[in-house]
Amino acid sequence: MAALFFVGFLFSCEKPEQDIGLGLQPGEDILSVNQTDTITVEAYTLAEEPIRSDDLTPALLGAYRDPVFGLSNASHATELRLSSSNPIFVGTGASPEEVVIDSLVLFLTFETIVESNGNLVQNYAGLGSQYVEIFEITDSLEPNVEYFSDKVPRITGQDLVLDGFNKFIPNPDDSVTVGDERRPPQIRVPLEPEFARKFIEASDAEGGLTADNFVSLLKGLFIKVEPEAPFINLENSGILYWDTFRERSGMTMYYRTPVREGAESTEDTLEYTFDIRANTGKYSSFEHDFSEADPALLEQINGNKEPGKQKLFVQAMAGTKVRVDLPYLSDLADSTGIALNKVELVLPVQEDENFPPPSRLFIFGVDEDERLFLIPDQLDGRIGGAYNAEKQEYRFVITRFVQQILLGTRINYGLEIVTNRAAFSGNRVVLNGAEFPDPNEPDNNLKLVVTLTNF
Repeated sequence: MAALFFVGFLFSCEKPEQDIGLGLQPGEDILSVNQTDTITVEAYTLAEEPIRSDDLTPALLGAYRDPVFGLSNASHATELRLSSSNPIFVGTGASPEEVVIDSLVLFLTFETIVESNGNLVQNYAGLGSQYVEIFEITDSLEPNVEYFSDKVPRITGQDLVLDGFNKFIPNPDDSVTVGDERRPPQIRVPLEPEFARKFIEASDAEGGLTADNFVSLLKGLFIKVEPEAPFINLENSGILYWDTFRERSGMTMYYRTPVREGAESTEDTLEYTFDIRANTGKYSSFEHDFSEADPALLEQINGNKEPGKQKLFVQAMAGTKVRVDLPYLSDLADSTGIALNKVELVLPVQEDENFPPPSRLFIFGVDEDERLFLIPDQLDGRIGGAYNAEKQEYRFVITRFVQQILLGTRINYGLEIVTNRAAFSGNRVVLNGAEFPDPNEPDNNLKLVVTLTNF
């Protein structure tokens, strides 16, 4: 079979630049530059393994049903920190019981991602209603610990959202008014005010509320949505991006405390914010339900590679990735009189105006233990991988990787393709397979384009 393939390879070459420079050298020294795109490429979709999702911004929140990929759900666990040292929430001469907590609000400021094409992105998919739930975490979170996307924290059983305020409609394009102040677009979720009572009481100790005491009282919050809540249209919802680094998200307590000095008594109305910021422990959790996905996707992740000849699927949030095998690549090494100039892997995109493709894909080599590694073309900065909207394709230059295989310095175990911003983006894309839509019409197929010199 390999011999038949190589004969076909030799006779399928074309000359991309015919007659260029023919007058510059004697006829017996003419070099012929040829190109082929008929080398067999086998590709199929795999479910992605859990990925690291700690200490990143933006965080992801939301659930939606993708007509191709099925249901995706993102949630987030985070610590909070004091915004000032040792605050005291009890007025002079008052007791903790006299402090009135008017409201407690969790606010998540939308994050804007600037894609390589200049687009500003604040969410992925729709902006329909979501049903948010907030729970107290019982596990400690650490800023310097690795957390993966399949981790779900242990929580208390009580949803902290104030009754009647779970459902919200996100608006990432409009600022909000808080008191007399205009603030950036954000989600504001009222919580049960009495949840903050323990912070009031702890601040009445000598020295106020310390950072260590606060973390012992509140190890963190788990912020999630409930996709099965009534009156939520998952076909119209999406994944929201919000800031976890720059103290633009947090939890604000609005309270009143008496202040008694001598015979007079006054009452102050105050606020205090507990920050979500860069040095807090945090991670995102992702879930995917492919049971209602495109049958071509579902079959591939269940082990049937055949549909990968037509369609391939790459999804962020530890969703899916693509394996690429080049089973007959070593046949090139058996030929004489050729020099390898350039090898490109071309991945045409099935565009969908409702789901913009990732601005970039990444490609990695696979070793004998199924571990990924950087191929040599990545190290010289010429590998490519950016989305070309005009040609509707991704293109990778993998010349040095292929050359290593032909020279016998590397064993060919294949390649894997994943999306960029895999842990802090909701992007996904559908790619054409190597036989889409017809193996006899390869213009818009996944292909390996090899440019070589015959001498």
